[in-house]
Amino acid sequence: MSLLFASLVAAQTSANPSVFLSSNEVTFFNGDQDSVDVTITNNDVEAHTFTVSVFPNSLDKVFADPSLNHVTLSARESVPIKVSFSSVFEAEFVPREFAITIAAIDDPSISATKEVVVTVLRRSPVFVLSMNTNKFSYAPDETINISSVVSNQGGDSFEEFTTQTSISRDGQFVKRFEGVISFLSEKSKTTFSNLYTLDQFAQPGVYSAQMVLKEANGQTLSIKSVNFKVVMVESASQQETSSVGILDTTTTITSTNEGNAPTSIRVVATVPAFARELFDSDIKPTSMEDFGSSIRVSWIFNNVGAGETVQVVYKLVVWKIWMTVVAIIVIVFLAFKFVFTVKISKWSRFLGPITKDTEVPVSIEIVNRSMYEVKGIVVRDFVPPIAKIVPRFETVKPSMRETIGGTEVSWKFDSLRAGEERIMTYRIKPKMDVIGSLRLNPASVTYSTRKREKKSAASGMVVVRE
Repeated sequence: MSLLFASLVAAQTSANPSVFLSSNEVTFFNGDQDSVDVTITNNDVEAHTFTVSVFPNSLDKVFADPSLNHVTLSARESVPIKVSFSSVFEAEFVPREFAITIAAIDDPSISATKEVVVTVLRRSPVFVLSMNTNKFSYAPDETINISSVVSNQGGDSFEEFTTQTSISRDGQFVKRFEGVISFLSEKSKTTFSNLYTLDQFAQPGVYSAQMVLKEANGQTLSIKSVNFKVVMVESASQQETSSVGILDTTTTITSTNEGNAPTSIRVVATVPAFARELFDSDIKPTSMEDFGSSIRVSWIFNNVGAGETVQVVYKLVVWKIWMTVVAIIVIVFLAFKFVFTVKISKWSRFLGPITKDTEVPVSIEIVNRSMYEVKGIVVRDFVPPIAKIVPRFETVKPSMRETIGGTEVSWKFDSLRAGEERIMTYRIKPKMDVIGSLRLNPASVTYSTRKREKKSAASGMVVVRE
């Protein structure tokens, strides 16, 4: 039984591919690359397709890249490939271990692994030792202190070196600082401090600061970088100015995005509730909300860039108010002139033939529609010559006086309180039969107001028909 198990293990082991490396160690300068030759042999009696993988494929800024990811080999066939290793300038100068694994796709147990140690060397004893900022997060308008240390680990260096410290965001250049090293003694260091003040509208995000150390001929020797963050700031200012004209009141609201990223800005105005119908804006409001005695008008502007300004102009069209005021004044004036005053009316309710034997009743009414008492009231009426007064009176008897134009009748009252009225009646009898209609002259009233102003009013003409 043990002999059978041993034979199975030996058979399985013999089926694993052979992996031969040209070297188990790779050494190169930072920023460069090198490779190892890998010879793969299929030891099985059957053909297989093998995967070629390197683990890890990157380690501490050193990268592995096989020339082929898959190879198909017949029984006992061999094939050479390359595995390349490269690094960036910022790679640390420590050994790294990578594993190259060859495995059959149809049977992963048929596999083999070889290890490679990769060492990155400095190009020069003079290199960028460290780089940092005074903190990680910054707000717009803050100053960043970028501190970089260049060290000489060898003998005295009389060569001239240059430094370039660049700030970028998402690969876009922001700022660069230049520096020169003329002499650097053995085992010494020199520090560069670069101050950069962020703009008021510096965009938020992660920024990168990188120092590149170069020889006088432009050859890059060392690179170091550090990241920092600019935080998002949301802020908006609003200014309001107004101008008052005869026809309208104009208000201009200007709002600026004081933050460092695009944002939405809400412009708000508060106007009296009664002014809703007087409101007029060059831009249609987003909303108008009632708050009892006032209205809050809002405009919303989306995606306003950092430092950008939006402006709203609205008017309260006061000429509408003036028109309303004038209309009210006119109405009040007319009311006081024609309504809130002493009114006199004259009428006759006679129906039938108008003969010399007919008595035609005439009524006169005066009403004080003003808000105060009037005095010295005199009511006058004229009976035409074609008629005479019947000397029988149902109300206050008038004074009568014959004139060329007929008979004048009049009544006098000392005063008439606000809202008080008086009705006077008399009868007339035509001196002859009248065919058609009898026209009676208007009656009139004169009185004195509380300011002792003399005023008068007249009734309309009365037509008595058959």
